[in-house]
Amino acid sequence: HVSVADSAEGPWTKPEVVVFADHSEIFWGGWTNPSPHVDPDGTIHLAFQAQPKTLPPQSKLFHQGDDVIGVATSTHPAGPFTNTLTKPVTPDAWYCVDGQEEDPFLWRSPRGFHMLAPGM
Repeated sequence: HVSVADSAEGPWTKPEVVVFADHSEIFWGGWTNPSPHVDPDGTIHLAFQAQPKTLPPQSKLFHQGDDVIGVATSTHPAGPFTNTLTKPVTPDAWYCVDGQEEDPFLWRSPRGFHMLAPGM
């Protein structure tokens, strides 16, 4: 859910469900840990954690229930958000102790987008 206010002191709007416009071929659910970056034109780039819809072929790194990182865009905090990736941010050859990363933090600099996502 998302609430919106003109100031951190509020008043805050009633929480709204965040909606995704497209049914991803990658992500099937469990969208959590959002990290929004808002461009000056109002475009919202949302990094999020989700569960993969299908596992990469021959994958030794992903297991059912593992989480992956995706990115979607919208012009409103409640969406609808459109997935901007055709595969998760995590490369197939990524090594992480538990095989997944979580809690993405997304930002933009003059060099482009950057993301921190600690591994578990």
